[in-house]
Amino acid sequence: MFVFGYGSLLWNPNFSYELAIPGVVMGYSRRFWQLSPDHRGTPDSPGRVVSLVPDTEVEFYPINGSEPFSLNVYISPISQDNIYNSGPCDISVIVKQIIRSRGCSGSNLEYALRLADCQRRMAPNIFDEHLFQIESKLLEECEYLQHDDSILEKLKYNLPYLADKKGKRKRNESTKEFKQMLRYEDLLRDYNVLERPVENHSHPVTVHLKVSLQQLIDVDEKNQIVHVNAWLDYLWNDYKLRWDPNEYGNISDVRFPAGKIWKPDVLLVGYNSVDPNFDSTYPTNMIVYSNGDISWVPPGIFKISCKIEIKWFPFDEQRCFFKFGSWTYSGFYLDLQPAKGGFDTSEYLSNGEWALPMTTVARSEKFYDCCPKEPYPDLTFYLHMRRRTLYYGFNLIMPCLLTTMMSLLGFTLPPEAGEKITLLCYLPLSFPRRRSGSLRLNSFQL
Repeated sequence: MFVFGYGSLLWNPNFSYELAIPGVVMGYSRRFWQLSPDHRGTPDSPGRVVSLVPDTEVEFYPINGSEPFSLNVYISPISQDNIYNSGPCDISVIVKQIIRSRGCSGSNLEYALRLADCQRRMAPNIFDEHLFQIESKLLEECEYLQHDDSILEKLKYNLPYLADKKGKRKRNESTKEFKQMLRYEDLLRDYNVLERPVENHSHPVTVHLKVSLQQLIDVDEKNQIVHVNAWLDYLWNDYKLRWDPNEYGNISDVRFPAGKIWKPDVLLVGYNSVDPNFDSTYPTNMIVYSNGDISWVPPGIFKISCKIEIKWFPFDEQRCFFKFGSWTYSGFYLDLQPAKGGFDTSEYLSNGEWALPMTTVARSEKFYDCCPKEPYPDLTFYLHMRRRTLYYGFNLIMPCLLTTMMSLLGFTLPPEAGEKITLLCYLPLSFPRRRSGSLRLNSFQL
């Protein structure tokens, strides 16, 4: 019985065998398209291992001209719907992922280089273009980053910087590992700011959004506009921006200016947005963590349209909202989800006129006429506001009651008293004068 191996089974079979014959599977080729969240990576930073994928252009004849023969073998190619199937991917992306990944079976770099070394020793007449291209790019990246991995010395790769590091080890026996500072250009090499950070382009980028309300600045009842000071707390993951802190001086996070890396085009959308600038947030730095998580918290002052109902003034309650959604990405490409504690008021500065008894957030999907088959998700943040009545009680209600009572008391004065006419003439004049400062200029409900 023959066992067909194409990955770590070649250099680590874990069983005895009598004969090893180099060969290829007709109609299939080997590609680093399978993610490894365990042996050569972690769930947060999966590595890359090879899988068999259909390929009709595989060269079936060895380059030394020897006579081929056929064998029937069982193979297990990766399926298209496998969650660990990344599909076709740029060589540069694969190389960066292999360099930084490590799992329970060792570094991903060891896996790739041992596979290339084993291929070269066991089947020197069969050229695997994809594998050897990966090996070449990995060595270039190791040279550029001065990557320190014992497998490079074990396989006798002749890289100049390895000799320098070996000399440093001899001069400093107490140092087990040499760290290097993380350079921004290392992370941004071959990075395309326009490309969504997904390994499989058929999958959406999941973006979590939380609004941290800071202040209710103003409620313009005449123009039906509410001014809000809030922080938008975004969180998503970019698999291209991951690294091992142990290899970079224990640096676990870095800052990037807005515009240097991909960010979601989430804006205040809907008819209730009245800000002419559309995006009224300040372009703050983005915090990138070693596992690829990106935190972006831009502050902003938002102007939203809100229908103010004054029927029960000054005992009225208002319900306003502001809606955020992607401007160009449908739900197939960007999945907008509320973060934990989606509407945070822990840092809210209380307003003197309006109380905020409740805030809620809701997610919905909308289908537009331009693209009826594409859902566009949005998050709606609701403000439930209740007017504080203490001020109006002392400055409007009580004076009106006193004016009314004094008007009634005026009728108890004798008819011949001249003060009666003066009192009853001036009391009604004070009512509109006092109330004019508290009028709500709104005709929606009276």
